Amino acid sequence: MHSNKREEIDTATAGDIIAIMGIDCASGDTYCSTAKACTLENIFVADAVIKMSINPISRDNADKLSKALQRFRKEDPTSA
Repeated sequence: MHSNKREEIDTATAGDIIAIMGIDCASGDTYCSTAKACTLENIFVADAVIKMSINPISRDNADKLSKALQRFRKEDPTSA
C-alpha cells in the first residue's frame, strides 16, 4: 500500500507490513495459520491518571458515543 497506489499480493511473510480491506480488524491484530499460531504477552496497563464523565444530550448521540467508545476500547486496551 502506497500513498497514491495499491498493489495486490497473494501472500505475506513474517515482517511484511500490509493493508487488508474489508475485514473488521484493529491496530495490533495478528493473523496467522492455526498450524503456526502465536500468542503475544499481555501489555502492562498503568492506573488511569485522568478520569472524566461524558453525558450525551440525546438518545441518538448516546448511540453514536457508545459506538465510538467501543471502537476506541478495541483499538487501545489501555483505555478501559
